[in-house]
This record gives sequence, structure tokens and C-alpha cells, in this order.
Amino acid sequence: QRWASGFFNSERVKEPESLGSQELFHWLSDVLQLSEEDIDSLLPCRDLPQAAMSERIYGRFVEFRAMRHHLQLEGDADLGRRKEMMRRYLTWFLNLRRDSTESYVSYLDKVGAAHHRGSNDVPCIQLLAGLGVTQDVILRSLCRQVHEKEKLCRTICSLSKLMWIQAVFFARHSLLGRGRSRPLWRGLA
Repeated sequence: QRWASGFFNSERVKEPESLGSQELFHWLSDVLQLSEEDIDSLLPCRDLPQAAMSERIYGRFVEFRAMRHHLQLEGDADLGRRKEMMRRYLTWFLNLRRDSTESYVSYLDKVGAAHHRGSNDVPCIQLLAGLGVTQDVILRSLCRQVHEKEKLCRTICSLSKLMWIQAVFFARHSLLGRGRSRPLWRGLA
């Protein structure tokens, strides 16, 4: 059963790159077959230790010079602030509910745009690597907490769909931030 589509006709979309944020989310939801069951399968994520996961994520980020450079950390207080931002992001990201798509998509857009403001223009490769680190930490925490194999599989599949949606929003803002209006892959041909 499709979830977020409503009256949006995803099959007729020729250039998803030109869609607004809400429409892009609906299109991606259709392509990835994000369903109400997927949203319900995220329930075990709500009990994950977000503060501890944030610590692990930032611990991995600061290991790499390129990531440290774009984090622009100025001391322990700044690192603490960033970890708290990550904890809030995890709380938000892991709490999608069936009736909250507008605010969810708005936050996806906000997170994507925040990494391309002013002097803080984080390269897409680093954003996606950071998203990969984030997914790894979430999945490891999830595997320690959920012992029923079927439930774990459903939750991982659902979470993966949301991670890919976030990745597309990161890529979209990366292209928009560089003044590109055409799809990236057309520039690679």
C-alpha cells in the first residue's frame, strides 16, 4: 500500500529534479515504495540511545581531516553543541509518523540547505559519507536492541529508505548550492 502519494501522480514525472520538496518526497516515496507499514516498522528506532549514538557519530567524524575541516569546530563547547544538534536530528529522523510528512519534508529540506550556507558549503561526498557513518551507528545500535529477526529486517529496510531520501535531499541542495539546475548525471555524460 502506497503511503505519501495522495493525488500526486509519480509515474508521470519526467524530471524529478525540478519538483518542489513535498513533491520530490512523494516521488521518492513511490520509487522506494515507502509504505505505512514502513513507517510503523520504525517504532524500535524511537527507543535507541540518541545521545550515545551522537557521541559515536561525532567520534568518527573527527577522525578524518576533511570532515573536521568542514565541521569548523572551535573547542569542546562547539563539539558539544554539534553533538546536541546530531542528537536532535536523530530524534527527529527516527520519529517519522504517518501524519507528519509536511513537517518531516520541511526538516529534510532544512537539513540539506544548512550544509550549503555561507562559508559552510560541505561537499556532497562528505555529506554522504557522514550519512553513511550515521546509518552505520544507527544500524549497530538497532541490532543490539532488536532481537526478533523479522522485526529487525523490517526496521532496517524502512530506515534505509529514509536514509536514501535524506541522501537525495543532500545531493539536491549540493547541486542547487553550486548553481546547477540540470541533473548531475547529465553533466557526467
